[in-house]
Amino acid sequence: MPVNGDKNTELMPTPEQRNNQKLRRNEIRKKFPIFIIDFWNDAPFVGGCLAAKYYSHVNNFGDLEPCIFTHFAQANIKNLPLKEALKCQFFKEIRKRQPYSPNLLMPCMLIDHPHVIRELSQVCKISPTHPGAQTLIKDLKEPLDQYSQKVHQIYDKIWEGVEATFGEKLKKDKKL
Repeated sequence: MPVNGDKNTELMPTPEQRNNQKLRRNEIRKKFPIFIIDFWNDAPFVGGCLAAKYYSHVNNFGDLEPCIFTHFAQANIKNLPLKEALKCQFFKEIRKRQPYSPNLLMPCMLIDHPHVIRELSQVCKISPTHPGAQTLIKDLKEPLDQYSQKVHQIYDKIWEGVEATFGEKLKKDKKL
């Protein structure tokens, strides 16, 4: 995940590496009696992205972020009780859009659907909580859009084979 204002995506796993990670995860799970977690590739098990829905992150300044990788906030628990902060417009808008695609193998609003975080930055009054956070919205627009397109090319084909397993869960979650 590009953080610290890094203006490139070179350290991100390629879409192919990301798929290889999923395959390797499956091998490990079959071989060992452990359940390792893979944020991207395990998203179908939880109906997509966990951010602002089942998970949030409070940084060391008290800013309530939807995820540890999403360095933007609209609320701070030093000024607002956590229960109220979780009801902020930013979190409501994230939940309203989830899942961002019927393909649950692409759960992330930052790298799989970067248009979502750009849209949210326009709709909600959010502030960066980390130096360089704005880079994701402004400077990395083109590289993240290209990355997203490549991920879609690979994962759309893979999703066709697993959609039946998770499709009903997705429909059920959307009714909530």
